Amino acid sequence: MVRREFFKMAAALAGLFSGGRKVTATEAHAWTLTSIQQQFDLEDVRKWVDPQAVTVTGPDPDIPAHWVGYLSPDHAVRLRHMPAELALIEPILPRTARILREVTRDVFVIRLAPRNGERRFARVFNCIDPIDSKSKGELYSFLSYSPSPLVMVEEKNRIFLERAPEALSNLYRTIFDGITDVGGDGLRPLHLMETVASAAQAYGEADWYDSFVAKTNPALVYETIVNGAGITGLIDLNDTSVAKATPIAIWTDAEEPKLEFEDFWEFNDMLLSIVIGATEDSR
Repeated sequence: MVRREFFKMAAALAGLFSGGRKVTATEAHAWTLTSIQQQFDLEDVRKWVDPQAVTVTGPDPDIPAHWVGYLSPDHAVRLRHMPAELALIEPILPRTARILREVTRDVFVIRLAPRNGERRFARVFNCIDPIDSKSKGELYSFLSYSPSPLVMVEEKNRIFLERAPEALSNLYRTIFDGITDVGGDGLRPLHLMETVASAAQAYGEADWYDSFVAKTNPALVYETIVNGAGITGLIDLNDTSVAKATPIAIWTDAEEPKLEFEDFWEFNDMLLSIVIGATEDSR
């Protein structure tokens, strides 16, 4: 797919979610005034991710240093800290960083139930929906897990971190482990990441599957992003010299019988920004 068609697809998706309607400045201001009063909104996280989730407002040695500013009980202090974290991802995900600045109304750290003996933390962005005119300030959550020590990462995902482009591996190792809505749509955290091999039951009926796996090892083709509307982005890590130098996003649409190819960072940034809430104008 040529770049022009890709952007056309992205615009169509945003139009689908918004009903083709532009948000007015008055509405956006009203949502801001409403949502800015709400703090530590965990309702959707507790419902869909972990009913044991609790906010963290005190020091903890297992919380990443760049999240420490989010531990303040002061809402304004937490928001002032956010640009510093977004600056870490801006070189590779510029649209995503910009959209998060625009739609986030609170940011904080939560502790989740342990998994396999590992203490787990996540950073939550409470966001407004700039597309849905009926939300009227209702907040929804995007969360990232804190990076896990390498010894706690399962083998399949250690291989991903070793073979992935340096910037992508560094993102997962040192900044955050994925960023998704409470349903898991977005940039996949490691514990939700599948390969074409591990998800063979889902991919096996696709028209492209047999010819694709005949020439590549599907265990080294990883899902990096899903949008909840049938589009999945993959990265082929079979040839690490190619993957590290000029990474390509292989993406598939449940409605289409073929694979498409795009620049990895361009595709992931565009799709993630749409999942978070980019409108046609904001992109």
